[in-house]
Amino acid sequence: ESDDNLFQDLLNIDRSDRDPSRSRQSFEDFRRLIERFPDSKYAADARKRMLYIKNRLASYEIAIARFYMRREAYVAAANRGRYVLEHYPDSEQVQQALEIMVACYDQLQLDELKNNAIKTLRLNYPDSDFIS
Repeated sequence: ESDDNLFQDLLNIDRSDRDPSRSRQSFEDFRRLIERFPDSKYAADARKRMLYIKNRLASYEIAIARFYMRREAYVAAANRGRYVLEHYPDSEQVQQALEIMVACYDQLQLDELKNNAIKTLRLNYPDSDFIS
């Protein structure tokens, strides 16, 4: 809840690029709670909060990848996209990660990696505007 800020909410400020260290710590705290007390009345709420935190951490990685793309650091951006796929495969940012990877591999002229990313994007997100 430390990310909540009424002023930033009113102005619709995107906070996904902020330091995620507190989110990571919260995730670990909830994970320990679930491991130690799986039948606790707090376990279900902890799982929901962990899902939110995963999406928050994946959003952070996407924000950093976009920063790298603006700086034309395509290898770093593609690596951030791959990191999202590997560590947050059930997050809402997987489609964006794949799109970033396709764009970066295109810029780097890595056709095989680009084609693999496009196939994965097409298979999982056939309505993506990025592939049409």
